[in-house]
Amino acid sequence: MRKTVKLTELIATANRMLASSVDSEQAGRLAVSVLLETVLFDHGAYAGFNYLASEFLPASEQTDTNALRPNYDDSRRRYFTHHKLVSGS
Repeated sequence: MRKTVKLTELIATANRMLASSVDSEQAGRLAVSVLLETVLFDHGAYAGFNYLASEFLPASEQTDTNALRPNYDDSRRRYFTHHKLVSGS
């Protein structure tokens, strides 16, 4: 049986996994990121990512805009959906 998965659904699923997994699962989150980035690059649909809000310093502690906290978790990411996936172009 062959099943086609929409890239928008794959991004949404990966984002949920990256945001909600337990802290000890960092290696798993990095694997999800590598897989997702590979698929998105292969389809010309990579649109970047941002770290989750939990990885930034509170505004009251920032000297630079959007400064990451010390020892931030590189695997806590949210991937963006490429405009061509939502507009159909």
